Amino acid sequence: MNKKTLILKQITTFVKKDFDIDHVPENITEEELLDFLNRYIYDLLDTDLNRLFYLLYRLDINEEKVHHALSPKSEQAPHKAIAKLIFLREKQKATSRIEYSKLDINEDGDGWQS
Repeated sequence: MNKKTLILKQITTFVKKDFDIDHVPENITEEELLDFLNRYIYDLLDTDLNRLFYLLYRLDINEEKVHHALSPKSEQAPHKAIAKLIFLREKQKATSRIEYSKLDINEDGDGWQS
């Protein structure tokens, strides 16, 4: 499995876990996952703003970027801008996890394994 596919699978796993949802397809493309997040965030903006802010806090999304995404000056619709911030953060976490899981400093167990 190539690195890009592995990262996307990890992002999908994170989204399922972080948003406590089961209905994300396994073999999803980046575009489909981003579209899914767009719809999910759109619904949260409309129905449960407190939950959305809680999730953004828990995911450690930059607060300034969220404020900009919600600003009327934002170039994108708020739900799309926030979905992209979430996607990029999940991608960052996935990339880090994959990179660090490959570390194996020596055979005495000082390295990282997953």
